[in-house]
Amino acid sequence: GRREDPPILQRLGSRMRSITHGPLEAHSSHLRVLRDVVTDLEAAQLRDAFPEVPKDEIDSVDGYPTFDYALPRLMQDCTKRSSALGRVPQHVCELEQAVAAKVRPFVLQALNDWGLSDGRDLKLCSSFVRRYIRHERRWIGPHPDDSVITVNILLNDPADYVGGLMVFPPDLRGHVIYPERERNAAVMHRGDVEHAVDIRRGWRYSWIMFWDFVCSEP
Repeated sequence: GRREDPPILQRLGSRMRSITHGPLEAHSSHLRVLRDVVTDLEAAQLRDAFPEVPKDEIDSVDGYPTFDYALPRLMQDCTKRSSALGRVPQHVCELEQAVAAKVRPFVLQALNDWGLSDGRDLKLCSSFVRRYIRHERRWIGPHPDDSVITVNILLNDPADYVGGLMVFPPDLRGHVIYPERERNAAVMHRGDVEHAVDIRRGWRYSWIMFWDFVCSEP
C-alpha cells in the first residue's frame, strides 16, 4: 500500500522529499540491502522469543522504554542472558550465530567500499530485537547509532504497517529513504547516518545488529 508521510516528516518540514521505490543503490551510496537474510520460520522464532512483559529499559536516544530484548554476542553467554520470560531460547542463540556469520562478509565489504577500515578487528557488539506495536513504542526520532555499521533486519512484511524505517543519507540532503521493500531483508548503513522509525498504523519487528571495532560493554 501507499506509504504515508509520518509525523516525523511533518516536524522536519514540508521540503523533505520521500523516496519509497526503486533500488536503494540508485539513490544513495550509503545504503546496502541484503535479501533473504532470515527465513519466514526464523523471523517468526525471533518474534515469538519476545518477552511477554519486556524489561523496563530506557532508550538513550529519547528516554522512552525500548521494548526490545537483547541477544547474546557469544554462544557461551546464551545460558546467562535472561529476559522477563527466562533465558533466550537455545535455538534463537544458534540462529543469531548463523545469521551473524552470513552477514559479516557483506559488512566487511561495505567497510572497504566506504573507506572505513579493512575490518580486521570487526566485532558484533550489540544484537537485539525491537518491536513497534500499539500501546507501546510507535516511533523514534532521527539519530545516529553507536556503531561503525548497523544492520537492520525486518522480521515481518512491510504491508503490515504504514511508515517504517527512514534513512537520511548525507549524499541526499533534503530527502528521506524508506528502504524496507520486503520481509526478511536487511538494510545496512554506516552507524553515523541519521535514521528514524515511525509507525502510523500496524506493527513492525526488526532485528538490529551493531558492528564495531571496540565494544562498549564486555
